[in-house]
Amino acid sequence: MIQGKEQYRDFLNEKFITNAYAATINIKTNDYISAEETTLRQFRRRYRQAIGRRTKHYFFIPSRETVPHLHYHLILNRPAKLTHEEYTEIFYKVIRKVKGVHRDYNDIKPIDDLQGWIKYVTKFRNKDDNIDWNNFRR
Repeated sequence: MIQGKEQYRDFLNEKFITNAYAATINIKTNDYISAEETTLRQFRRRYRQAIGRRTKHYFFIPSRETVPHLHYHLILNRPAKLTHEEYTEIFYKVIRKVKGVHRDYNDIKPIDDLQGWIKYVTKFRNKDDNIDWNNFRR
């Protein structure tokens, strides 16, 4: 079992992620268990459908952060068949369809420094911050 920031970082750095994107989504509830089981799962499923069911390999790596409010940092990979504009448009369309996600203050952008983003999303300031393994996909 992976424990500690460094083990998480080592595990994530081993993954070969092409066309990596960093995303942040803000959740309406502060109950992270409910958010994982409903809101983030619904977001992930709709995201998967939107990028195309035939996309065999996709990364969806959610990192939960509870301070100052519940939000998730995501590591995603854009399918090669989609342009940057198409991909970001899909991301924001999915957000609008999921009830538990705030419509504002969400962001997605290409990752220039994957190791830097991994370090940022695994900062884990308190005991409730963690990788959401239930919604992790690769």
